Amino acid sequence: MTPLEDRLSRIAAWISFLLIIVYVLTGFAMVGMWNMDSLIGVRRSTYWHTNIYLAYLLLITVLTHSLICIKNTLKKWKVL
Repeated sequence: MTPLEDRLSRIAAWISFLLIIVYVLTGFAMVGMWNMDSLIGVRRSTYWHTNIYLAYLLLITVLTHSLICIKNTLKKWKVL
């Protein structure tokens, strides 16, 4: 794994992790679970949860991280 691939994979993993936490918290706030709606607000949480750009960013970061790791695993197994 080159240093650039390693760095890109780690950054993508951290961004994915944070976006998943945002999605979970905003989902809880939308349905009023664990009193999260008083912390975030239903209107704001609905906006963040249904924002299509965040979904695309999550998809891109998960795919980036996954594909780099899969490529490196296949190289380690001498498939590539």
